[in-house]
Amino acid sequence: MSAINRAAEIRADIRRALPREAFQRTPGRAWLILLFNTVIAGCMVVVLAYDLAWYWMLLIALILGHHFFAMGIMSHDIMHGATLKNRSLRRFVSYFGFYPFLISPRLWDVWHNKAHHGRTNTTHDPDANLTVAEAERNVIARFGVHLMPSSRNRILGIVFYTYWFTLVGQVILWAGHRFKEWNIGDYSVDLGKARLETVGYYLFWAVLAYHAGPFKSLFIIVIPMMIGNIVFMSFASSQHVFLPQTEDNDPLMNSASVRVPAWVDALTLNFSHHVEHHLFPAMSYAHTPKVRAWLRENLPGTYMELSFRDTFRLVFHTPRLYGTPNLLRHSDEGESQAIDTTRIRDALRKGESIESADFRIRYAATP
Repeated sequence: MSAINRAAEIRADIRRALPREAFQRTPGRAWLILLFNTVIAGCMVVVLAYDLAWYWMLLIALILGHHFFAMGIMSHDIMHGATLKNRSLRRFVSYFGFYPFLISPRLWDVWHNKAHHGRTNTTHDPDANLTVAEAERNVIARFGVHLMPSSRNRILGIVFYTYWFTLVGQVILWAGHRFKEWNIGDYSVDLGKARLETVGYYLFWAVLAYHAGPFKSLFIIVIPMMIGNIVFMSFASSQHVFLPQTEDNDPLMNSASVRVPAWVDALTLNFSHHVEHHLFPAMSYAHTPKVRAWLRENLPGTYMELSFRDTFRLVFHTPRLYGTPNLLRHSDEGESQAIDTTRIRDALRKGESIESADFRIRYAATP
């Protein structure tokens, strides 16, 4: 049985096991965008209207950063059709949720919904690691690899979390991601409108920064944007990048979920449920814990989840280039020094701790 057929059968089994409402839209959750924006506006007004001590402004910056992230995740939910049916309405509402990351909903629909979900962790996935060949062909790609967290990039890799999501969106919008086999021109998208929408974001933040001044802008714009990126990338950077590249789009082969305390899931709107999301992209994140419970019970040797700590351990102990679909390596290393991603996948499926599996992962390809 092919991986695609197997994934289809698993989806069918889950649909039969879960209540119908788990697969229905949750339109009420779209109002969270208004709630989040109300909190954000209130926080900004307080900072602009009063001369607060820096530590109070830092607390407000933390609140803003969390709400920036939460709005981004709700907009992601909306754009998948989990809340609203009308596509134009989805784009309109999401425009007021993606602005902290400068991402046009038109761009997101192509970049994430079509390209990433359609070709997950292949060379045609805009979010996948580059191959060695792709990095060797383009100087911008090589430079980007040196900014990513890996076994060689610890300091720059930590800084990476503060800006990468926003930066990649701008690269795709303005450059088309031409240094990968994928580029935005492969899909039907009105780039002119997407860029115009993004310019609207630029103007909004520029006017706000002008009125706030440099010091207050640090607490209502810069730090919150960094926090939003950090939270988003803390999950997104660990969902595919240390797993094998696959031609068949099977979420149980190319995706991993993260295991976090219940209060973290509450604050991050269940964003840790990533395999679940790839199985059912149009399912509201409110229902993904039901899918996780089914996967844990019925596919304990196939479903991959790992602790938050282990995600960082793997990201900072592996290279960021694919030498082959199964091997991660640095551009100046041979395959004898590469990391075998199939062993990582096997360790995750068995529930082994990364500490005990680390030696076998790191030197799996050594003769």
